[in-house]
Amino acid sequence: MTLRRTLVPAGMVLGFALVVSVTFALQDSSQHKVLFEKAKFTMETKGDLQGAIALFEEIIRKYPNEREYAAQALLQIGVCYEKLGVEGARGAYQRLIKDYPGQTAAVAVAQERLNTLLRATTLARKGEGGITIRKVLTPKGQLTAEAVSPDGKYLVDIGDFVNSRGELRITEILTGKERLLRTEGPNCWQNAGKPLWSPDSTKLVVAWGRGVCLIPLDGSASRFLVPTPPRPEWVEPLDWSPDQKHILVRGTYTGEWKSGGLSLVAVADGAARPLRSSDAVPISDLFDCRFSPDGLTIACNCNTKQGKRDIFLLSVDGSREIPLVQHPADDALLEWLPGGRGVLFASDRAGTIDMWSQQVEDGQPKGALTLVQRSIGPTTPMRLTKGGAFYYETPASFMDVYTVSLDPKTGAVAGEPTKEPLPWEGHNRYPAWSPDGRRLAYVSVRPTVVGPYAPGRARESLVCIYSADTGKVREYPGVRALFPSWSADGRHLYVAATNVGGGGIHRVNVESGEVTPVLLNVSGGQVSADGQWIVFCRKSRVLRRNVQSGEEKDLDGPGIYPGHLALSRDGTHVAWVISSAEKTWLLKVMPFPDGAPREIQRLESPDGSIAWSPDGRFIYYSDLPPEGGKDCHLWRVSADGGNPQDLGSVANFHEHLTIHPDGTRITFSTETLNPEPAQLWVMENFLPPRK
Repeated sequence: MTLRRTLVPAGMVLGFALVVSVTFALQDSSQHKVLFEKAKFTMETKGDLQGAIALFEEIIRKYPNEREYAAQALLQIGVCYEKLGVEGARGAYQRLIKDYPGQTAAVAVAQERLNTLLRATTLARKGEGGITIRKVLTPKGQLTAEAVSPDGKYLVDIGDFVNSRGELRITEILTGKERLLRTEGPNCWQNAGKPLWSPDSTKLVVAWGRGVCLIPLDGSASRFLVPTPPRPEWVEPLDWSPDQKHILVRGTYTGEWKSGGLSLVAVADGAARPLRSSDAVPISDLFDCRFSPDGLTIACNCNTKQGKRDIFLLSVDGSREIPLVQHPADDALLEWLPGGRGVLFASDRAGTIDMWSQQVEDGQPKGALTLVQRSIGPTTPMRLTKGGAFYYETPASFMDVYTVSLDPKTGAVAGEPTKEPLPWEGHNRYPAWSPDGRRLAYVSVRPTVVGPYAPGRARESLVCIYSADTGKVREYPGVRALFPSWSADGRHLYVAATNVGGGGIHRVNVESGEVTPVLLNVSGGQVSADGQWIVFCRKSRVLRRNVQSGEEKDLDGPGIYPGHLALSRDGTHVAWVISSAEKTWLLKVMPFPDGAPREIQRLESPDGSIAWSPDGRFIYYSDLPPEGGKDCHLWRVSADGGNPQDLGSVANFHEHLTIHPDGTRITFSTETLNPEPAQLWVMENFLPPRK
């Protein structure tokens, strides 16, 4: 009996101890996730970067076996150090790459950020003439190309907005001292177009109304010039002549002058003289133009049929034009070399964005190209000063892809949003989960080299697929597109391509990368699960099309945006949002393909796409709350109508919603939380020697 009494309590104690140990083990197994979310909140919401670093370090120290979270913690430590502007980021990225090679997604991002840091760090070569690259300052306002003065002393930006009018601000680069530009005469320092420095750095010219305005820095009266004859519809200044007697402008004219043509405008009286070119290179295709130092030749970028840029030389007297740089790659003119001995340009011909030079002698190209500097990255050229210093701006982050959990019972938002671990942080949008939930398609909207006037060049939209299983990303080069959606079998993506086959809906084979046109000259749409129907937008109307017969039917419009259109997962219903005459937005649902649309909800100000729940019972959308406010909330409403459910706010806005097939999380793109600002840099001692 004594033995029995002893054994029974011992067994109970042992069982209790086992339960307690398992319970604590389960609790401990999730603590690293809780701590990681706390660190992210400290970093992104509170903005306490030093505090976030301490929490991320704690994760690495306490949970070494949670390698995915440890790698992500190291990555975020590097980002924190970058934002603080102190040493440490490079070491964090190198440590991640060395110690966590199996965490491929985090390693890819770390390698990318490390490469950027290496480009932007002083190269510290020994000996005279070593190349140096250093950060100058963080601009407070909106910069445009050529914002640095030719003497390298000043920076002009579109600064504070007073009464909704953007005003020009001048900053002394050396001291950081700044002032808003004020002058007598026309107030063209307000609501001005791109400012352009005079060669002697004493005045600016800006586009203003149907002419240009000269603004002196000394506060004396500004002067408005209207190029004549004829009176232009609009103009934009491109460059000053070296003697400051003329301004090269690009504009739209009526009559015999060519639309979009170049002309020289006299500073003295506004008299304009058009520049001529041959039919081989239409003058309207020339942009990003620069006078040579002797004032006899103008170098310009020219659009190619492939959507790239070449460089041409145009004589000021209009007697000749000469191709200077012609190549299938994208070649962006940067500036003339000192003395006019050649031009600098950026090119992606070697697989990265590099700086090259081409010699010019007597207005003709001479010799082979010279590689000046590798991997300058996506930049906006700010100025090659008279002293040979090249100022440029690196782009700010603007959009990222985030995922937030949904309560499986109520559908409400649960927790904070988590950024998806995608390369090119700050430049990703338009997510779409695959039918099996193992892959995330998205568009990487990557900055490129931007000239002063390069329409559509600021960013390249590249279709990508992220594997949640491996962490690897596959890119589909050559396809610039928006609004990806998956085929029912997960073998294809449908995208609104902008650069192939005249634009429209195209099908991308995710295995081979082959691109096939589906429906051209439309702005976006989706294909039914059985592949027999297409619902799409054309001229702000929504239509459906039978793939086999080509028969089309107008469903609604005008007033629809392509992102406000969604087919249910089983293809039996389609929903869209359309603006109404009452200045409100209507959410409509229609049995697809031949039902009647009906209104189920009125919206205040929808800011993103709509998405169906996997079971087809609900439609999710983003909208302002009825009581007003700046931040949109996530909502869902029954597909049958009724009162909508406010799911909460997790971001300023939620673009391109996509719900994971398991229904437990929703992914969207939005403004980058705690974004990286644009930065002004200068490269010195880099010019090729004279030959």
